[in-house]
Order: sequence, then structure tokens, then C-alpha cells
Amino acid sequence: MPRVDAERLKRNANIIPDDNFLLEILFQESSRSVSSGRKQGALLVKDGVIIATGHFESYGEIGQRKDKDKKASEVEIGSGAIENTLASCAKYGVAVCGVTLYTYTFPNAIVCKLIVKAGISEIKYVKQSDNPLGLALCKEYNILMTQIKKS
Repeated sequence: MPRVDAERLKRNANIIPDDNFLLEILFQESSRSVSSGRKQGALLVKDGVIIATGHFESYGEIGQRKDKDKKASEVEIGSGAIENTLASCAKYGVAVCGVTLYTYTFPNAIVCKLIVKAGISEIKYVKQSDNPLGLALCKEYNILMTQIKKS
């Protein structure tokens, strides 16, 4: 039986490249967030198959803080897209070791610690954050980091 060249078939069939296809799904997942200020989403992908998705979930506005103009404002309490995605995997017993994480913004240092402990092998992100600790941690643990652009 002849071997099938999957990449050639994709090109010939004019199928969207994997990263672009997954970015479209990531943006759709981000739109599920009820918070206007935190439209974030996350996908966990293993061997080209989405195994989990998540978005920012708000638990309401609790307490108050003062902004730089000394005005009181409500503090939104919630959990991030990556945290929710990992929690869903833990809840349903889905292994994440060796998967690729797709996210809009590169995660902060706290979430990078979760990524390291979960065994995620690659982070693909659109927007770089000002996060030297998270970047250093991911480099230290040999997590591949790739900035991707929507085409």
C-alpha cells in the first residue's frame, strides 16, 4: 500500500494550517469569557487533537480597591483560561504531559509554574507579556516557546 503524504494532501486541499486553525478556535473560546476586560482562552493540543479548552471565568466582583485616581472600584475575582483548562483536565482525568498549550498572552510566572508541574512541553502564544520570571522558568525547564501570528 502506498504511503500517504499528509502535508501534500493538506496543501492540495487548501486546508488551513494547524496553527491558524487552532488560533481561530482559541479566539472563539476567548469570546466565551463574560468579563469584558479579560477575553482570554486556552487550548491544550496533543498530536494535533484538542484535548481541552478553557476561558477566563468570573466569580463576580468582590471587595473594592482604589485605582490611581483614588476612586473605589470593584475587584473582579476569577480564574484564568489556562488555570481552568488544567483544572478541567484534572477533574476528568485527562493527562497533559507532553501537550502543547495555545494561549493568546504568554502566561504569568504563577501559571508558568503550573505549566512546568503539569508537564506541558510547548507554549504557543500570540502576545508576549512583560514577564521575565515566567520566561526564565520555561527556559530553565526546556519548554519550547513559540510566538505565532494569525495569518
